[in-house]
Amino acid sequence: MKKFAVILSLLIIFMVSSAQEDDKIVSDVSFDSTSTYIAMSKIDGVYIKRISDMQTVQFLSSPVPTIQSVWNDDSSKIAGVGSDKIIRIWDTTTGALLATLESSLWIDRVDDIVWSGDRLYSLGLEGPFIIWDTTTYQIVHTSSLSGQELELSPDKTKLAIGVFAGVRILDITSLEYSAPLIINVQLWSIAWKPDGQKIAIGAVDGIVRIWDLTIQSFETTLNLDDGTSESPIITDIRWGDGYIVVDVVTTIDSFIFEDNTYTLLDIIELDNAIYAWDDDGRRYIVYNRFTEQTTAGTYCSGILS
Repeated sequence: MKKFAVILSLLIIFMVSSAQEDDKIVSDVSFDSTSTYIAMSKIDGVYIKRISDMQTVQFLSSPVPTIQSVWNDDSSKIAGVGSDKIIRIWDTTTGALLATLESSLWIDRVDDIVWSGDRLYSLGLEGPFIIWDTTTYQIVHTSSLSGQELELSPDKTKLAIGVFAGVRILDITSLEYSAPLIINVQLWSIAWKPDGQKIAIGAVDGIVRIWDLTIQSFETTLNLDDGTSESPIITDIRWGDGYIVVDVVTTIDSFIFEDNTYTLLDIIELDNAIYAWDDDGRRYIVYNRFTEQTTAGTYCSGILS
């Protein structure tokens, strides 16, 4: 039997100065493909910072607040969702605006975007789901699906689409949709297990459900009950190598579960901060809204025989 010893090691702690760009509200933090840089989405655009010293190396200007930003595969471009329902694409080296993706089909806001290869996937809160070709900047696929969450599988062949009461899984080659995984409650977040065989689904009822795709059945749920009457509000889930991270805004904590027995291993206090994980679920960035401090570190799982 294998046991997992989870070690929290802070590699870097940086005090970010109260320079002009840092007094803006941060709405989102994302890592580049090498976990060397982060993109911080703010009210006036996107700031690209080098993690080693937290210095701004590029600024991507936007006329409206940027809600979320994502990198392309080689980190040469960034797409940002504006509050005006326009997706802007910038060159990360020059800072130049390359294109704007607009559609009259959007009903409300654009809630999530994912970039893989030459396709950018976008989901509206009230629909639709749109796939864009990032070489021609044209729409190549639309669906009436609506929701809040998109999550690409580890092998980048499938896309989990979080609709209001369940999940649809899209084969990104054939563009065929799976039968819906119904949970009958609005979901907040989705995470794939690194081997692609399971997904974790976080919902507004404060329950994380583990779905086994190999048998098309729910396996278990994760207990986030802290003994109070208030249901935990799950803001993000990340499935790393041997553990699952669940961010909860109501208790301002990040819960760490072992991913075999689903035992609670650790709780990290978030302290009113944005807590962002890289794709491997190992490296994280914490941006504190009040102190304007940025902390970078790693959460590693060590396997003991």
